[in-house]
Amino acid sequence: MNYKYYCVITEKNIYKTFVLVTVNEDQTEEIQFYKLLEGEKLIDSTPPHILPLQKDFDVIKPFERPKGYLSPKWNDKQWIEGALDKEVQKWEEDYQKWIEDNLKPEQGKTQNEINQEHENMILEAMIATAEVYESTLKQSEDNLSTMAALTEVYESMIDLSATVETLKQEIEKLKGGENNE
Repeated sequence: MNYKYYCVITEKNIYKTFVLVTVNEDQTEEIQFYKLLEGEKLIDSTPPHILPLQKDFDVIKPFERPKGYLSPKWNDKQWIEGALDKEVQKWEEDYQKWIEDNLKPEQGKTQNEINQEHENMILEAMIATAEVYESTLKQSEDNLSTMAALTEVYESMIDLSATVETLKQEIEKLKGGENNE
């Protein structure tokens, strides 16, 4: 039995969800764990990036504006923004306010001190991940899925470390190259 993934869209072509479809030996397809409602249809496309709602701002990367759509709409070729301009503008205002309210520098610390603390936390997490990976490897070679997950976490940490470095450079550019020590 094979399987495919499809996006479900409404009758107005607005993205609703992503589903698993099994393909039987006779090539018939069966949607798993979802029932299409009237007017909904499947499209063979990767799912769109959806912007988080205000209640979910705490779980996004605060140092870069999320990419995606408020209300993804399929135009028979690609995903486009289906939300009204005023809805997008409201989201932008809410996001900017959240940034201003939640990402203030810690009192009494320079930006370089804060950056160093973040780098140290990333390094400690990377070392801990490597240690768990090594102990898992020694325990059993049957733990491949655990090892793969740990590898992904480690790679994410490396990406995060590079992002921190880029942010430091951007901060310096914004400050006109002046040192904040």
